Amino acid sequence: MAADMHEIAVCRELLGHLAVLASAHQVALARRVVLEIGPLSEVDPTRLIEAFSILRSQTVADRAALDVAALAPRMRCGECGCDFRPPGAGVCPECGQDRSVLMNGDGLELRFVEFAEHERPEGGPAGTRETSPGWKPRGGVPRE
Repeated sequence: MAADMHEIAVCRELLGHLAVLASAHQVALARRVVLEIGPLSEVDPTRLIEAFSILRSQTVADRAALDVAALAPRMRCGECGCDFRPPGAGVCPECGQDRSVLMNGDGLELRFVEFAEHERPEGGPAGTRETSPGWKPRGGVPRE
């Protein structure tokens, strides 16, 4: 299975964001990257991991592992405001209305990056982890 343009575009943007984080923390390499992918994002996790393994060469993620987890969809009822995970067609479990709005599950989120300690400049804190909730590719998930 070859990574396609969709996952390659997402991966390139992720690598750019990792470079910004590494610069901000004055580190050279990321060790581990954890990304959550929503089931409605149209991003294939296997292809994204493949794209990452190809494109990470000579970047701050050159030796980093990419861990991908499922981002569970969440909805909010337009009638009563209840937040819930959709078991089916988005019908609110509290009031039974079907006027719900998708709050997440259609995108990606960078959960955290662990930077390699041995690559940190002298005097930097050990074991830095940068939490980046809310990072998403510019304009959402690029689609073809």
